[in-house]
Amino acid sequence: AAAVTAGAETAATAAELMTTYEPALRRAAPMATHFVEQLTHEEVTAAIRLVDELPKLREHLTADVLPILATLDRVGPDLHDLLDVTRDLNLAVAGIPGLGMLRRRGEKLTDEMDQAG
Repeated sequence: AAAVTAGAETAATAAELMTTYEPALRRAAPMATHFVEQLTHEEVTAAIRLVDELPKLREHLTADVLPILATLDRVGPDLHDLLDVTRDLNLAVAGIPGLGMLRRRGEKLTDEMDQAG
């Protein structure tokens, strides 16, 4: 009698689960079959290794990458400031007497090296 009762409970649970998940399982079955058919042994091994590395990846993302990403809002203004200083420096250097001659000489040497090489 106990075995019959346990069997009936198991059958009722199975019927309930089938009713609940049958539509999703029927829709997913062709996709799952296609996915499994496309997998190679190497891909499965690589996926397992990737999962093994997830704790390290999470640690590095949390400790290294995310703090850098949190500072990206300051990169734009900092980069703008750097470009302003570079322009100012370029203008200052361009005003040095004789710099034009040195620049032309450097360009000439560069052209000669490009033609020789």
